[in-house]
Amino acid sequence: MLCPNCGKNISENALFCRYCGVPTTAGDAQATARKAAAGTKEPVTESAAKPMPVKKKHVRRALVFLLLFFVFAGGLAVSGRFAFRVWQEYHAPYQTAAFTALDEEIAKREDCAGEAAQLEARLTENTREARELEAELARYRSLREDELLETMTDSAEFDYDALFETEFFHSAYIQYIDDLLHAFQQDVLTDSWLYSYYDYAADRSTDTRLRQDLWIYDSDTLLDPAYFCRIAYTASLSGHFTRNDHLYVTGLDMLNTLFNIPGYVLDNAVFVKAYGGSPSPWEMEVPGWRPQDYNDFWESAGSSADSSSAIWEKSGLSAVDFDIDWNQLVDEEAYYRAYITFMDTIAPGLNRYAMAQYTPDDDYYGGVRYELQGSEASLKEIAAAYIAGHPECLSELGINTESLPSSFDDQIAGVKLRLEELAEAEAELTMQQNEMTWLLDGKPLLQQQRETLLTMERHHRTLLTRSLLTFSLICLFLLILALASFRLFIRTLTKAPGSRSR
Repeated sequence: MLCPNCGKNISENALFCRYCGVPTTAGDAQATARKAAAGTKEPVTESAAKPMPVKKKHVRRALVFLLLFFVFAGGLAVSGRFAFRVWQEYHAPYQTAAFTALDEEIAKREDCAGEAAQLEARLTENTREARELEAELARYRSLREDELLETMTDSAEFDYDALFETEFFHSAYIQYIDDLLHAFQQDVLTDSWLYSYYDYAADRSTDTRLRQDLWIYDSDTLLDPAYFCRIAYTASLSGHFTRNDHLYVTGLDMLNTLFNIPGYVLDNAVFVKAYGGSPSPWEMEVPGWRPQDYNDFWESAGSSADSSSAIWEKSGLSAVDFDIDWNQLVDEEAYYRAYITFMDTIAPGLNRYAMAQYTPDDDYYGGVRYELQGSEASLKEIAAAYIAGHPECLSELGINTESLPSSFDDQIAGVKLRLEELAEAEAELTMQQNEMTWLLDGKPLLQQQRETLLTMERHHRTLLTRSLLTFSLICLFLLILALASFRLFIRTLTKAPGSRSR
């Protein structure tokens, strides 16, 4: 039979159209048959005679529920997709490349700590070896200088006078002579012996030689040290040695060698001092002398200049018989200070004599001699010490010691080469150490960056957790709505529409 609604062919016994769902007349007939069998009579009406039309609102409602189902299902699918992506992102590593790079850099800097310690140890060892080599180089250079000085000063061609004429040494030597002259001028002891004799003898005698000897006191020009060395003495140290036999110029040397005082003058002055004294030499009281003896002594002072013996020996006397402290003849400390100052200036540390001690002795100049304790450096030793302390003097002499051969040249060259290698190694190690220091200094910053990245990761996971929870709740809500819509859709389809009679 045909469906009264859609007109499609359906089964004769179908209660509903399988295409549109509208009840068929077969269903009405079956219902009437059942009522007849039950003995119930229904009034036959127009509505009973014709099939009831299907209500369109049921169709529209079913379509609405179906549409809602698809909407909710689609929303569920979209939300589920987002939730799945959030879940994937949650379980995916966070900024793996950044973490890997930071961890590698931090590990690299942690390894640098051990390398830095090794570099420090190598630098320390390098510095220690360099210091030892520098000390060894200094020793070889000192040995080389000593060897060259020994060779130069031993050479017969070495010009000592030229060496001692170099600026510094010559200035020191002139200062030495000036100090000696100053010591003489300030020597009140010598003055008390000599001047009183000169003064009285000049009054009693017409001998011109005595008057000439007064230049010691009256000539300021001659006491200028440079002029004195040039005219009356020697500006050459070798000549000084030749003249005095040593560098130490004693007070007696000043009287004898420097000033060339006639021996008889000192003899007579000592004799007057012993038996009369200053300031009244005319008050002499020589044992056994008559007045004529005194007159002869004063009037013949000049005639005894060439005497080979002291004046007192004519009277059977000896210097040891005089009640005199011979160390009070001159102010020896002033002359000795000048000597020590000069030695400390040109050759510090070398041997030098102790201060001279005077004793009476008729066989020596003026009836007195001096004794020197210890030893004094030789001319060669002084020259070597002076050159060692003032190497610039060699350039004044036109000598270049660097060009002179030495048996220590190979050792010095080897040490220099090794020092150059150590210097290069030190520069390389220092550069590496600076790099290590830079890396180690950057480690805290990298660790801080990693902590920042960890904080960002935790914040990221927190946001993802919240998003995943939100999408999960949305999915659950949409699932419930979709299931409810589908259920209502099914119920709408399965619920037969009611028929009404008029």
